Amino acid sequence: MSRALVAALCGAIVFGVGVARSAAPAADPLSPLARKLIHQGMDEHVHATSELFQAVLRLQYDKAAAAADELVAQPTWARPEKAGLDSVNSRIPQPFFDLQAAMQQNARNVSAAAQKRAPQALGDAFGKLTSSCLACHASYLPPQK
Repeated sequence: MSRALVAALCGAIVFGVGVARSAAPAADPLSPLARKLIHQGMDEHVHATSELFQAVLRLQYDKAAAAADELVAQPTWARPEKAGLDSVNSRIPQPFFDLQAAMQQNARNVSAAAQKRAPQALGDAFGKLTSSCLACHASYLPPQK
């Protein structure tokens, strides 16, 4: 099991949130090309998430805010403006973009709670962020053995 998944699961347990709410597999799976490109961009995402987890657990508010802001600042996949365009983004299922937007909003909420130095709000916001991450992973990450 990867460190990032362990961190996410620990966060869900520590902050008492549901894990992925029985997320069903995506109706439209990622194309092999889209999966490859998204996977390549996840290294920074995994690093920021791990840093965020450590900072939240230690109530290092400034570090937590910075790590959450780093997640928000990372490049995202843009929704295609027109259906049927022949682009990589047009091969990404629409629910992916919704989950990506939820992750970004939840990361903003984590940053805001950290800036207020509010431990309960920070835990609640981090729990929601973790749930949005797990919902996406449950839908789009290939099953691990």
